[in-house]
Amino acid sequence: MRKRSTSLITITAIILALFPGGQLRSSPTESTVYTQWYDCIIGPYPGITGRWVRDCHNNWYGWGDQPGASCTFTVESEEECQ
Repeated sequence: MRKRSTSLITITAIILALFPGGQLRSSPTESTVYTQWYDCIIGPYPGITGRWVRDCHNNWYGWGDQPGASCTFTVESEEECQ
């Protein structure tokens, strides 16, 4: 009986060790908006060339040039999560 309870405890400990820990990940409280502005000397016109948002769940969506694209500079702003 003693061997059986010891093996049961050992098996239970191994199974619990294999599951990922219940780590609490804090969700961001603000989303970040990246607005791309045209910044080359030669070109059609200065203006917005893209707008990208990283939302409160770290998902990206937007249009136009991505942050860091050539001939652009990025203006970052933050918005509260809903």
